[in-house]
Amino acid sequence: MKHAKDKARFGVKAKLMSFILPVVAIAFLILSMVAFFVSRASIREKTESLMDAEGTASVNQIAGWQSDNLTTLDTALDSMVYLKMDDEEILNYEAQFLGTYEDFPNGVYLSYDDGKVLDASGWEPEGKATETTWYQEGLGHDKFAFGDPYVDALTGSYIVTASRYVEKLNGKGAVAAADVSLDILSEVVSGMEVAGDGDAFIMDAASGIVLAHKDADLVGKKAEECGDTLYEEIFTDISAGNVTKNIYTSNQGTYMVNIQNINGTNWYLVARGLEKNIFADIIRLQMILTVVGVATLLVIGIVMVAVIRRITNPIQKLTGTIVAVTEGDFTTDIEVKGSDEVTVMAGNMKEFLAGMRQILSSIITISNKIDDQAKASNQVSSDLHDSAVGQADAMGQMRTTLEELVKSINVIAENATTLAQVVADTNEAGSEALQNIENTISEASEGKNGMTSVTKSMDDVKGSMQVLGKSIGDVGAAAVKINEITGTIRGIADETNLLALNASIEAARAGEAGKGFAVVATQIKNLAENSGEAADEISSLIDSVTSLIEETVNQSGRSTEQINESAAAVFAAAEQFNNIYESIEQTNRIVQGMIEKVHEVNDVASNMAAITEEQSASAEEIEATAVSIQELADIVSENSADVQKDSKEMENTAETLKEHISRFMI
Repeated sequence: MKHAKDKARFGVKAKLMSFILPVVAIAFLILSMVAFFVSRASIREKTESLMDAEGTASVNQIAGWQSDNLTTLDTALDSMVYLKMDDEEILNYEAQFLGTYEDFPNGVYLSYDDGKVLDASGWEPEGKATETTWYQEGLGHDKFAFGDPYVDALTGSYIVTASRYVEKLNGKGAVAAADVSLDILSEVVSGMEVAGDGDAFIMDAASGIVLAHKDADLVGKKAEECGDTLYEEIFTDISAGNVTKNIYTSNQGTYMVNIQNINGTNWYLVARGLEKNIFADIIRLQMILTVVGVATLLVIGIVMVAVIRRITNPIQKLTGTIVAVTEGDFTTDIEVKGSDEVTVMAGNMKEFLAGMRQILSSIITISNKIDDQAKASNQVSSDLHDSAVGQADAMGQMRTTLEELVKSINVIAENATTLAQVVADTNEAGSEALQNIENTISEASEGKNGMTSVTKSMDDVKGSMQVLGKSIGDVGAAAVKINEITGTIRGIADETNLLALNASIEAARAGEAGKGFAVVATQIKNLAENSGEAADEISSLIDSVTSLIEETVNQSGRSTEQINESAAAVFAAAEQFNNIYESIEQTNRIVQGMIEKVHEVNDVASNMAAITEEQSASAEEIEATAVSIQELADIVSENSADVQKDSKEMENTAETLKEHISRFMI
């Protein structure tokens, strides 16, 4: 038991330590990582801003230098043009620039379109000046602008030629130029302070040549000649116009890079700083935090061991008490001190022990009673066995009587079922008859509606015939009126004919003077005759129409009388159809009443059949119950013997229980 307690005590400590220490370690690790990455991101952002600001300042410095020199050269050339200097004056003016300006100590020189060169320093180009690079570049500039940089053959340093074209200088076109030293670029990049002990350089995007660098050995070399892939990658990106990339990998490690274009040129200022130098402080901080974290974990572990030991001491005492209880010793007591969860558990355990003492005391008392009751139960079970045997015999006689009763009820149930079936058939036939009558009523209703429509149509026909008769009368009156008008036309034609005849006679009397009038009179006579003939034809047609109208009026009258007779017959048929419809409806009501009575009889027969079937089923159930009761009586008889045997065993068990309870100390 002692080994089990030690094992349990070690298990609690191990669980607490294995849970708390990893949680603290993980939390510290997460905080350290978050602090590291946040600080790293912040330093990166600030470094990028500083590099951008430093690069912008240097670019602006170079741009200012470029602007000052180009402005000086533009002013010098504009003065030559404005003052209309001749060649001698130009040479004298150029001499003033010799050694005056540090950036172009050789001053200004120019070449006319005809190839004549004016240079106060006495320099003469090899070959034709108009075929030189600086001349060709100047032709495309209306203001001084830099061309491509190159190495000066005399000094060995990088210079760039600024050139410009003017249309009229002494009446000729000319290109002016000046060789500008690029030493200022090296001074600027050397003076730049880049984060992470970094440096800067200037590269020409057209050729990939390093124009300025803190390391003088790299000045003038192309990107692929610098011995570092970083230069080649940067040249590739600026050639493609990609100057937003700020992380490059080189032979020395990973660089943070800032690339900016110098306005008006193909030159790019590149500032770079090694990340391992930039983040050196934060890496040292991370190492310090790691050491502090490990030390903190050790201190926490020591403190936790002391705290856990203080917490587990009451648990160990409680565990010892529980072990004693499992061995049957309920006399032990528990000391309750404090107000934490362990104290609450100890208090509950103390109450549990007190309760168990009372329960064990009660069990001892009850076991004595069980012993006494087991002895009494043995006698009762013997009496129960005798009673069960008598009950089984009585149930056998009852079973025979119930079998005869079931047979009688089954006969009654069969007769009731037959009656219910006959009534059901009658009910079904009545339902079919009712359905036929309902169909007849439906058809009769449709016929009634049809007769109503026919009656209405006859009324409409009568009205139409009356309107037709009136219209025909109006036509006859109009024909008479037309006949009167044609008579009038015929009279007018006769009078016109007579007047035309008189006019012809008067024209004949007039001789030559009346020939024209005679022709008109003849035409009027012909017109009068035609009008008379037309009036006769119209009159003849009107007479024909009048006779037809009279015949139509007579026929319409006869048709009207026939329609009136047909309408009377239709009205009589409609009335008789209404009487038939009412008779069918009355028959339907009578048949419905009969069907309802049949339904009632069917319900009574069905109820009777159901009741007899239920009685038959109940009788069968009673018979089955009687059989079950008889079987149960037999089982009770058998079980009573078993109960008598179990009572004896229970008496023995009570004795054994008393022996076991006596082992507990209360």
